[in-house]
Formats: sequence, C-alpha cells, structure tokens
Amino acid sequence: MTRLASKLALAAVLAAALPAAAGARPCDDPRRDDPRYPEQALPAPYYPPAAPPPMPAGWGRNGWRERDRALREIDRELYVLEARRAAFYQRRGWHERKVRRFERWYASERAELERRRDELQHYAWR
Repeated sequence: MTRLASKLALAAVLAAALPAAAGARPCDDPRRDDPRYPEQALPAPYYPPAAPPPMPAGWGRNGWRERDRALREIDRELYVLEARRAAFYQRRGWHERKVRRFERWYASERAELERRRDELQHYAWR
C-alpha cells in the first residue's frame, strides 16, 4: 500500500508542476519585455596592438641584410639543436630519466630560438 501511495503522491506533484513548466519562458527576467532594456550584444573589447620593437641600433639603412643574417644564424642554431637531439636519442634514447631531462632542456632552448626568430619577423614589413 505504501508503494501505491508514494506513486500517487509523485504523480500528483508532477501533475501540479506541469502547467507551471509549460508556461515558462526561456528567460524569466522581469526586464525582458521592458523597452528600456533592449537586447543587444556588447561589442568585443578592442585591444590595440602593441607597438613594434625598435630596430636594433647597428642596423642602419640596409637593415634587412642584418635581419637576414640574424635569421640565418638562428636557423643554423635550430639545425644544430635538432642534430644534437638526434644524436642524443641515438646514444641515450632508452634512458627515461635522461630523456625527460633532455626534453626539458631542448624545449627551453627551442622556445628561446623561436622567440628570437619571431622578434626578427616584424622587420620584414618595414
């Protein structure tokens, strides 16, 4: 009997809640229909781009030559870094602890070289 009573009570609660749920709107904000509060999306915030870094002091009028020379030097250093990585894995690629330590060092060196290269990329557009 208690099972029947609990089921009937549940049915009564659900039946009472059904009309209220049917009349609900997606947003029950009291200001929704008020003309003083129009629905409008705010524009995305605008952050002006950072000022470009100044051209290095010794570059002068033909700075693109110095820039290309510096980029070639960074590319050469990246090539050497990749060669060191390949040699490391050939020698000690089986040792997990040394691999983890090497990869931390490798990631920091590569990030530094890529940062330097990205700084120089701006001067191509001047």
